[in-house]
Amino acid sequence: MAMTLHTLKTDAIDAAMIADLMRYNRYEPCALGERGAAKLGRATARRLPKRSIMLKNRATAILDGLFSGSFRPT
Repeated sequence: MAMTLHTLKTDAIDAAMIADLMRYNRYEPCALGERGAAKLGRATARRLPKRSIMLKNRATAILDGLFSGSFRPT
């Protein structure tokens, strides 16, 4: 899927791009380190409304389950 900077940005497009990165193994581990990850986490927590955090945690739990093989659809 070819994307340009001029492509309309939507959650569906973001999701498709992330899926392609995972599918074709085109990603690298984050190099923030423990301190950087903690700093990013604090900044994110300040900016995201409570509902967004809940949805992010739910999505993370689903992805963790998928990649660990323990996902049980509800």
